[in-house]
Amino acid sequence: MLVNDSAATAAPSLYDTQSFTQEDINNGRVIYISKLGQQSDAFTVDVTNGITSVENIQVLLEIIPNMIPLQTRTLRYPARDEYVVSFFTWNEVDHGLISYHHDGSDTEFDSFTLIASASEIDRSSRPVTVNITIIPVDDDPPRVTVNTGLEVWPGETAEISQSVLSSEDRDTPAEDLKYSIEAPSNGRVALRSSPSNSIQSFSQAQINDGQVIFIQEGPLSGGFSFTVTDGTHTSGQVFNVTVRQLSIVMETKGELAVYPGTSKPITTQILKAVTNGVREEALSEEITYHVLRAPRLGRLVSANHTVVSSFTQAELETGAIWYQQELPKEAFWISQDSIDFLLSAPPASELEHTLKISISFLEQNPTGSSQLWKNTGLNILEGEGTTIDRSKLDASNFLASLPMPLSASNDIAFEVTKFPAHGRLSLVGQALQLNFPYFLQEHIDKRELEYLHDGSDTEADSFTFQVWLKPREQGLGRQSQKGIVIEEAFNISIKPVNYNPPELVSQNLVLEVLQGSINVLSQENLNTVDQDSLPNKIIFTITRGPTNGLLIDRDTNNVINRFTQADINSGQVAFVSDGSLSPGFMDFIISDGKHQTSSYTLNINVFSRNLTLIQAEEIHVKQGDTKTLITDNVLKVMVDSKKQQEVLYEITETPKYGTVVVDRLPVFQFSQREIDEGRVSYQFLNFTSHKDSFRFMVQSRAANVSGVLNFTVSPLVDLPEDPLWPRETTILVDTSILNASKLANRTESIPSYKITRQPRGARFLPFNSGKDENDTLHFFTQKDLEEGRIVLEIFSQTDVRDQIQNDTFQFILMAKGVPPALGSLSFRTAPYNSTVIYDAILIKVPSSGTGDLEPEGRNLPGVEDSSLASPDISQWGGTEDGSSKVHPTSRPVKAGTEKKQAIVSLENNILAIIIPICVIILLLIVVAILAYYLVRRNKTGKHDVQVISSKPKNGEVNQETFRKTDPAHSIPLSNMGLQVSKEGFQGNSGPPSGQLDPEILQYCRTTNPALKKNQYWV
Repeated sequence: MLVNDSAATAAPSLYDTQSFTQEDINNGRVIYISKLGQQSDAFTVDVTNGITSVENIQVLLEIIPNMIPLQTRTLRYPARDEYVVSFFTWNEVDHGLISYHHDGSDTEFDSFTLIASASEIDRSSRPVTVNITIIPVDDDPPRVTVNTGLEVWPGETAEISQSVLSSEDRDTPAEDLKYSIEAPSNGRVALRSSPSNSIQSFSQAQINDGQVIFIQEGPLSGGFSFTVTDGTHTSGQVFNVTVRQLSIVMETKGELAVYPGTSKPITTQILKAVTNGVREEALSEEITYHVLRAPRLGRLVSANHTVVSSFTQAELETGAIWYQQELPKEAFWISQDSIDFLLSAPPASELEHTLKISISFLEQNPTGSSQLWKNTGLNILEGEGTTIDRSKLDASNFLASLPMPLSASNDIAFEVTKFPAHGRLSLVGQALQLNFPYFLQEHIDKRELEYLHDGSDTEADSFTFQVWLKPREQGLGRQSQKGIVIEEAFNISIKPVNYNPPELVSQNLVLEVLQGSINVLSQENLNTVDQDSLPNKIIFTITRGPTNGLLIDRDTNNVINRFTQADINSGQVAFVSDGSLSPGFMDFIISDGKHQTSSYTLNINVFSRNLTLIQAEEIHVKQGDTKTLITDNVLKVMVDSKKQQEVLYEITETPKYGTVVVDRLPVFQFSQREIDEGRVSYQFLNFTSHKDSFRFMVQSRAANVSGVLNFTVSPLVDLPEDPLWPRETTILVDTSILNASKLANRTESIPSYKITRQPRGARFLPFNSGKDENDTLHFFTQKDLEEGRIVLEIFSQTDVRDQIQNDTFQFILMAKGVPPALGSLSFRTAPYNSTVIYDAILIKVPSSGTGDLEPEGRNLPGVEDSSLASPDISQWGGTEDGSSKVHPTSRPVKAGTEKKQAIVSLENNILAIIIPICVIILLLIVVAILAYYLVRRNKTGKHDVQVISSKPKNGEVNQETFRKTDPAHSIPLSNMGLQVSKEGFQGNSGPPSGQLDPEILQYCRTTNPALKKNQYWV
């Protein structure tokens, strides 16, 4: 019910009610409110006036919606150019007269809003949005939206991201946008997953995923041109790649302050360089300092005091580089030094930098030594005196602190603040007094200051002093005005006096010199200890001069025969060799003024400057022998045509495939003596190369020389010596040509051959092995040779005609457990001649008619062709069709356990037949002549010789065949008429079957008669 508030301005309010009056209805205060989407309703009321009532009155309600309900759905429509209507009726929609037409723009979505109106009932719907999905049509080319190029460091690998290269196409997804590029001019493009493989195409999706990278190589500027396509349309541009110049920048460049005579590290607070760019940290550690100009007043050394000429920034950061100051001869107070460096860190450009060095006595002294130029103290014998000179006390550096014009007008003044306790100081022969303890540097320079020990039993003494600069016009005394004052002590060491003679403590009285050189004698050669005397009091006197040179004073170059231990200590005595190689000696005695030693001898050995190395150019190691001895025939050192044993070989570059051993132990150095004793050898360890070498340096006491020793493995194979083979043929390569059976037996394996260089006029081919017999063969085994599977095809070489040509081929022979060996076989080739017997099995020879090759090879292993194995050959070598073929003659060639037949030509076979026939005919002629001679002899022989009746058995000869007969008992002979037949010698007449004539039988004896005196059988 609608209820008005008492206030006129208050808005009416609604509340639910179960009763109302007719007046409320008349005033329009009773309102029915329907639910959303409800179309009808009803309620029941009871009406009463207080007296009478009417009950169960049903009121029916038909609900007319305030908004007309309207349902829509998303439209999908192909894009095309049309126009849009602004209103339409439901009847037009129902009849399909209303449609949506796209305007052709590159959009994927569209929408419009509808309101349905029913004017008859004055109702309308709420606004409803109709969504439209546009199906794109590929009608636009891809558009490159980002192409900024790339900026990289030299050699850098950079990602080509979508921030530097990106393309868009509204109707094409990123994975379908394909880039095609030309080869970059200053690098290459690759995928991150495979940076070693260059690519020529990629997609926008790969760029978005960070998979495309650019690797800079070559010039500093360039890039690549590219096209991007969606499959239909293409766009192209150029992608520029610029290489940034890497440079070195000095981050800190301070000045190094050093106290004179000391060393100080060069830290990064003084010297530090960095590189620009993203790789600063990595490249800064790689910056190298190269010394262009070394310091004048010192040295640049490492932590172990080794002079360096280059170092890195990393070494500076670890404190490994030091500046070592060296005092010059002239005194100074403050001095300047510098070092010029060239800094490099490829690929950055180089940079020059100068490190300034300040050297000052005002700096902190890390060693606590004197601030004066010299304050070394004094060594003196007990009870003796000596001069304090400039070499022991010198303050001239203090004077150098003044500018040059002022230094000439100032003196260096000393004041003794504490006198010596066990001696006295004297100036120009007068003792210094407590009331005037002053002296000048000028007095010291003139050797006018002396110290005299009092002879007490003490070992040390000292005095303290102050030193300052004073103008020359000022007097020396207490009234002197002092500026900068340095106070120090002068220490004196006292040696007690004893009466022992000098003692020569040198361990070995031997001087070793080079031929024709000048050698300084040192304490190592001559060193004497004497508790009584100073070195300048110990005198060496030469009693017999050197036999192979001279002793000289280095200052005067005069020959001397007398010197002191102090001269030896200061390097004043030198020996000059006369150039000969003969050893020498000199005799001398030692004296301290009171005592004198017995005579000593200093031996002088001379070493030649010429060291000659004699070595073999190459050592051949037999294959199968992994260890070979290095003898003096291979390696030795000669000095003046005499072998030198006292030399040492140091290996400077070790072998790659083996090692050098002495007594079975690997070494890096060995001596000539060990070589002569047969203890040095080389041993292969890595069986992958047929040669090896090592470099060495030979060092002796006088000289050194370097060399290289080469080792080459020789193949263990039997080869023919310079064989002659016919051209335009194919020969069988068997074990008569290449035979490594010894290597096979030694290694218990099958050796293999690798042809490294084919012959110029021939080539290796497979034969009956199942392979293509026209393919050149580069690898085969010993088993292939034994089974007859390898042949050599020799070319015709028509350009050389009938000349004999030399040819060769190289091979590597390999077997298990031994190094490979490089070998070669040289052979000769000549035109084919059918009358020549060649030392090889010919598989094919040229035909006599056409020049084509005829197949050969009878009784060869692996030949199964019956036409080749058993040809139909006539007695004289002809075939059924009359053509000429070659028949093999037998030549034994061992291949495994089989016997092979050598092949020769037809003419050779004819000769082999004719020669035996001729020999047989000649033998028959000789036999006929011999028979004729015997027959003639029997006919004209002596009649006093009787033939014995019994015949020797099987050619056996009796000792007594003939005997003498008495002339009275002569036996008449008849002509037998012998002739030669198959059964032997028979007569022309007489009984058949070899029966003798009865008249003859009566003269024949059946037994041998007894011999008479002077008778014997012959």
